[in-house]
Order: sequence, then C-alpha cells, then structure tokens
Amino acid sequence: RPLQEVQADIPLSWLLFEEKIEDKFDILAAGNRNGANWYNLQPKEATYFQSIEVALKDGRMVEVWMYAGPNDITKVTFSDISSNQNLPLEVFQLRVPEGTDVIGDMP
Repeated sequence: RPLQEVQADIPLSWLLFEEKIEDKFDILAAGNRNGANWYNLQPKEATYFQSIEVALKDGRMVEVWMYAGPNDITKVTFSDISSNQNLPLEVFQLRVPEGTDVIGDMP
C-alpha cells in the first residue's frame, strides 16, 4: 500500500515525517524514572495504541513504551545513539536470509 495510506497508523510517525507531535497527541509529564524524564502521549484520534510513553535523557529519546492494552505493551530501548551520521547506501539494502520464502517481485 502507498505510504500515505498507512502513515497515520505508524505510532512514531512524528519521528519519520514532518509532523508536529502536538497535532497528534496531548503530552503529559509522567515524572522521572531511571534518570530519564518520561512523557505520556495520549492520541487525539483513535489509533491502535491507547497511549505511548517516551523517555528522554540528556536531550535524546532512550525508551518508548507503546500500550495497545493493559497486557499488550511494546517496549523499545535505544542505546549507543549517534546523531546526524552519514550512512552508506548498503545499510539500506535488503538481504534476504538463506531459506527465506519470498512472495512477489524482488528487485
């Protein structure tokens, strides 16, 4: 499907696209845990996730917790963070592992 059709369903679309986070979420301070400042993002419109918590430490996002339900939490931790690094194009080339079934056209 075209990206524009699914963009609203991407929980962190505000990181990937030029969107103001305040347009999509109400932002509430959620205190300090493990040396990071946490913020709760409440979606302004219905989404797959009920809420998202974001942890910032030293001006960098270090954790994101996405709540789809009380027992359905996706936790992402970022480490070894580098900003504004040049990456070679090879990093973005798909390498299909041996034994993987590919359905459809493969460039």
